[in-house]
Amino acid sequence: MRKAKQVEQENPTHWVERRTYPDEMTMVIERPETLVVGFSSLVTGVSVNNVPWKRWKRGLRITFSVRRSRAGRRALHIYVFDRRAGTLQNRTAVIASLIPEPLHEQVAGALSRLWERNVGAVPELLSGSSMSALAVGLAFPALAGRPLPTPKPFTESPVAPAGLTHAWRQATARGVAEQLFGKRALRRDLIRACATVDPHRAAIAHAVRGLVPVDHLVEYMQQPDGTVDRWDRNTLRQLFTAIAPASRRRLLLQTQVRDEPRPQWNLSDDSLTIFDALRCVRELTEVHASADAWMTDDVRKPKSWRELHDHLSRLLRRAETPQRSIPPTAHAAALDGLVTPAGRLRAAKQTSDLFDWAEAMDNCIAGYASEAVGGDTTLFGLYRDGALIANMEVGPEGRIEQLFGRFNEHLPAADEQAVTDAVETALAERRQLVAGGVR
Repeated sequence: MRKAKQVEQENPTHWVERRTYPDEMTMVIERPETLVVGFSSLVTGVSVNNVPWKRWKRGLRITFSVRRSRAGRRALHIYVFDRRAGTLQNRTAVIASLIPEPLHEQVAGALSRLWERNVGAVPELLSGSSMSALAVGLAFPALAGRPLPTPKPFTESPVAPAGLTHAWRQATARGVAEQLFGKRALRRDLIRACATVDPHRAAIAHAVRGLVPVDHLVEYMQQPDGTVDRWDRNTLRQLFTAIAPASRRRLLLQTQVRDEPRPQWNLSDDSLTIFDALRCVRELTEVHASADAWMTDDVRKPKSWRELHDHLSRLLRRAETPQRSIPPTAHAAALDGLVTPAGRLRAAKQTSDLFDWAEAMDNCIAGYASEAVGGDTTLFGLYRDGALIANMEVGPEGRIEQLFGRFNEHLPAADEQAVTDAVETALAERRQLVAGGVR
């Protein structure tokens, strides 16, 4: 009979597991490559024969695993299994308070032993550290010993951004920089920046890689003040692709939060402005086939996130309003193209004209779109040397109802009188033609 080939065990002592019971509802199981913390609850009741009964019901189970990956590297993964809900979640990037405070010290000791069994000695900078710090160091070696983020109320604060956890599993800052930006971008200042940068700030820099020079990425990651939030990085890259290259550095350096969050929102005004601007980009992209269909110079060359947000909001409101034609009225036929000493009149032909005028003049003329489409009023723009200088409304009776410049300011008296005289003359001539049978 052939002798079975001897298999060399990774655990030469054939150590199987160690079980401890901190209390009657908790069990800690230490195995060579895993640490399991299980919680149970006692369920009691009375049977149909009036006999009291009780039994233990398994609940939450948290597993810390350092089994080798396909690449042969060991790194911590944290899985949470909820037997009642039947869900299994990977919680590696979220160091949440799933374990009660009285157990932290015991679990920290078990994590240290798990580290020693599979990786080696615990680094001195983590000696005697908390459970969360040990878990972060074992899961993400590049973040070992760094201060943990302070979680916001009612929210989760991932240690590493989603989709980029592989970068922070590297053992060196060079490895992190290579994973985030590629070998061709490696420079000493970039590596130094990756050694200390907040992972979420590095994720923003990663989102715009290739769109801005490495110098600007390093400058952004080395900024000492401000924080970043969990913004949509895919939409951010789409926006930066459309923005003029000369404006990207300015906007990138402003992609951070410098003000305090509002108590009722847990979000600051800076963060909310960026969130909402990116939301507008996503919705505009859904309405239009491509960014070229809605992109304007104001969006291509923004001076700040606040200004960009305002422009995008106006574009979205226009996109959400159906484009409608404005039928020409008799007054439009008489006055469209009329040249006056103050400028040339042009009648609105589409509702988009009203939105353009409202943005240019900072007035509420777009609010008259329904009346214009219904033929209840006639709206004009007054142009001088190709620039819009005023808007005018003519009522059904042929009387000028409104004639204002930007911010609804009055025109100079001479200009206003010149336009009024020219309009009254043109409408009088039109009435005479109509009376004579000419239409």
